[in-house]
Order: sequence, then C-alpha cells, then structure tokens
Amino acid sequence: MASPLWAAELRDAKCDWVVCGGSKVGNSQSQEQAMNQMTGEIIASVAGSPDGFVSIYFLSVARAWEEHQINGALAALQSAKEEGLIGSIGLHVAGSALGVASLWRFHDAFEVVLVAHNPRTEKDYQSVVATALDRRVGVVQESVFDWGGGVPFFAMPNIDWKLGSALLADRLRVNPVLLGVASVREMEMATQAAQDSSKLGIDLESLWKAYKNPYSWHEPLERPDWEVARQKYIKDLDGH
Repeated sequence: MASPLWAAELRDAKCDWVVCGGSKVGNSQSQEQAMNQMTGEIIASVAGSPDGFVSIYFLSVARAWEEHQINGALAALQSAKEEGLIGSIGLHVAGSALGVASLWRFHDAFEVVLVAHNPRTEKDYQSVVATALDRRVGVVQESVFDWGGGVPFFAMPNIDWKLGSALLADRLRVNPVLLGVASVREMEMATQAAQDSSKLGIDLESLWKAYKNPYSWHEPLERPDWEVARQKYIKDLDGH
C-alpha cells in the first residue's frame, strides 16, 4: 500500500495513488463482516491519499477465498467506485495463480491484475497473463528484480545497475511495471528504463534458465557471495 507519509508532499501533484489491500477479508466469517472490513480499509486508504482518491485499488489475495468473502469485498469496492472514491478495481495475485483462480472464474469486476514476474514466478505469471487476455483485463508486473538472495537483481554479483535498467526496460515492453525504489539512484535507473528503446544486451532467457534458486547457480554466473552483495548494495544506496 502506498504510504500516507507521502500524501502531504504529493497533494495536488496529479499522480496516481495505487493501493494493495484487503487481505484480512480472507478471515471474515460472513459477507457482512467481509464488506465492513473492506469498507474500513478503503476509507483508510482514501483518507491517506493526497487528493482523497485511489486510482487503482488492488484486492490482495494469496489463496482461495470463500464466496461470502469475495462477494463482501467486491460489494465494498464497487460501492466505493460508484461513490468516486476509487478509479479502478484490480486483483493482486499475492500467492499462487491457482489459489486465486476462483476470483477470475466467477467474477468480472476486476479491470487490471498485479502479478509478480521473475524467474521464480514465471509459470504463474504466464498463467495469469493468459487468463487476463481471455478476460480482456490489463496486466501490471511487480517484483521484477526479486530473483532471490536478499538483494535486487541489479545488485547481485556479476550484475550491475546498467543491466538492471536494461532488464526493467525489457519488462516494460511487455506490460507496465509497479516498482518500489529505495534511493535516488534507483529512481534514476527506473526513469532511464522508461526512456530506453534499445534491446536488452543479453540473452535474458538463457540467463533465466541458468538460474535455479538463490543458492544454486550455473554458468554464466558463479555461485555468488550474498553477504558481500548485500553490503555492496547498501553502500551503493548510500552513494559510496
């Protein structure tokens, strides 16, 4: 969820305010309870936004929900949209694609889906994209740099910020990307990627195939020293 700490700074800036929330609705025991829980979260999100409006509210779902939970959450979201509090209703795939399949199968309220796209989630990502195309729903990628090991892709050994920017640019050609940044340097990298029209300078598919998990690497990358990588990443953020 976008932090309300930024709300005052961004007031009247005409920027999109995107929220991921509603995961606690999955614990509701009735449709009324689910709707009340969702309504409360929406009100809090709108109150914390710069202009009293949420551009996209992604309902965050990590596993299969009961029908009364889904209906209660969607009723609250639809009501908020009709009242002009939110612009679009989205689905955040916070777990396996199979676990949230029922929300797609029987409900068409979602206009966009947010899903992780990296080597560890490639199968789920492709499954979500196929369903989105079939239902004419937009796709937004997240976690594109989360390749494991506790550091972003561009901070791993034998990888640099320039390659990170190229990877992001490559992902942007497929679908929009929701990206969190922790420094000015990362912001600059993201801005450069958005303006980059060149092709990725490496065979990304081969690199993905070489990747197995954070602690098992094959050529062209050797097994990295993750602690060294983490410390280097911290220093890079500090501008050292």
